[in-house]
Amino acid sequence: MSMISDMTYLNVRHQLPSIGIRQQHAKTLEAGFEPAVIHTTNREPVADVAASQVKVNIDTYQCRKQYGFLNNADFRAKIAQEGLSNAQEVTSKHARQGWDLARNGARSGVKPDIQAIRSEVKSICNVWPTWTVKTMPPPTFTVEKSEIKGQIDPGTFKCNINPTANAKIRLQPGSAETYLKDKGFINRWVTKGYIDTQA
Repeated sequence: MSMISDMTYLNVRHQLPSIGIRQQHAKTLEAGFEPAVIHTTNREPVADVAASQVKVNIDTYQCRKQYGFLNNADFRAKIAQEGLSNAQEVTSKHARQGWDLARNGARSGVKPDIQAIRSEVKSICNVWPTWTVKTMPPPTFTVEKSEIKGQIDPGTFKCNINPTANAKIRLQPGSAETYLKDKGFINRWVTKGYIDTQA
């Protein structure tokens, strides 16, 4: 035992250091966006189309012309033709009478004027009226067809979409912080004659 009591003992006590970590996770503080803006322009369609009425034109002038109902142009032409015919007839009559007077005027017992009048009256009396049945031409019908008039307006519709280019996003980044929670140490001491059980 004396041998143990004379021994010198080295006592060691130690503690490892401990490290703590403070951390904060990343998180989104704001995540929003502006919706697209839509502009529309609309013009309603219009069916501006209608059918015209059917027109029937009846021309009965040729029928009325046979009864003597003339328009101004035909009446002027008829009167001009009758005047020309009458002038030719009277001129021819006066020419005949003149020639008759020139040939027979000097003869005794001949009276050309009376004979001419008698012959003219006789010719009138010998003319018997003739009745003719006139065939009336039918009236002329002209039909104007119905037409589709107007134009359909299909209208317009325009849609303009103006989207935004950027979104409103705000992030908070994560963080990590280390710190020394407990310091480490090594304690050494010596004892003589016994072992320090506190070590």
